[in-house]
Order: sequence, then structure tokens, then C-alpha cells
Amino acid sequence: MRYLKFYNYRFMHLQSSVFGSLVGSSCVFFLTELYTTAVFVYVGAGAAIPSMGLLTALFTVVSVQPMQSSLPDSFMKTVLFQTIWSYILLVLWLITAASQHSLWTTLAPGGCDTLPDGFTVHLHHACDRIGFLQLVAYLNSIFLVVYIVTLSMLTVKTLDARHPNVWMVSTWELPHPDCPCRQIKSQWPPWCAYCANSPDTASRL
Repeated sequence: MRYLKFYNYRFMHLQSSVFGSLVGSSCVFFLTELYTTAVFVYVGAGAAIPSMGLLTALFTVVSVQPMQSSLPDSFMKTVLFQTIWSYILLVLWLITAASQHSLWTTLAPGGCDTLPDGFTVHLHHACDRIGFLQLVAYLNSIFLVVYIVTLSMLTVKTLDARHPNVWMVSTWELPHPDCPCRQIKSQWPPWCAYCANSPDTASRL
């Protein structure tokens, strides 16, 4: 499986992109949800509309730093911690998306344009934002699925590299790129013993 080119720097780059997108979209979700909740409370509808979106967004922002700081730990700790934590966040965002959909169908089954004229303009605006919140929740779920799949492929690539003591070394060191078999033997890393059987190294042994 050496065609899986998820080397360390590529994984770090993808991780930064995914975590940055999660934090940014969660902040947007938090502010938008805060506005809609305030409107519902103001018009008297808030008591009947529980929402976990605020807590999910806040929990996501707080979780990113512990997930990033786990990289210097052993590879096993990083994989287990980030995989479990990512699944927890994924479940929370899927539940949040489902709750937003339920709220939307309860408040305006026929769409926000069908709300009675007696409702305030702010409530119409808040209703329009529920669909946006649902979209952000599903988008964050997609980010997490991509990261979970990438982390799994990184694990496969690392195990395929046959590095000794793979689970105990720091994640910063993994996965190792292909061995430099064209270099002289004294410059080979210890996990590149298979280079001895490579025809490219016959004249350098």
C-alpha cells in the first residue's frame, strides 16, 4: 500500500485545514444560533424550542486544541484519542442537524414564507437562518468524516511502512517517506533494511 502518499506534512496540512474550517464554521454557527435563540425567547417561542447547537459549537471550538496538542504523544495515543473525539463530534453535529430540521418543520412546515403575518420580522429572519444552521451542521459533519477517513488511511500507511515500535514513537515522526535506497548504506535509516535487496543499491553496499 505504498501508493498511499499520506506523509506527515500532508497530514498536518490537511489537519490544519479541517480544524480551521471546523473552528470557523462553528463560530459562525454559534453566533447565528445565538441570534435565533434570542429572537425565539423575545417573541415567547424559546421555552418550547430546546437547542443543543450552542453547546455543540462551543464544545467543538474547545476540542480542537486538545486534538492538536495530542500529536507529540505516541502514535497509538494520537490515533485513539483523535478517532474517538472525532466520532463524538460527528455524532453531536448530526444530532444538531436533525434537531434543526425538526425545529424548522415544527415552526414552519410549509416554509418560512408561510408564517402568519402576525409574527415579527425578526422571527421571519430567524426562521430563514434555521436552514443555514442545518447546512453548517451537515458541513461540519462532512469535515469530520473526511478527517476520520484520512486518519484511518494515515494509520494504514504508517503500519505498511514497517517502522519498528510504530505505536510508541511520536506522531510527528510518522509516517516515514519511502526509504532513500540510492544513498550509501551508512545513510539508511534503521527502518530501511529492505534496501539491501534493491538493485539500485548494489553498487553502494
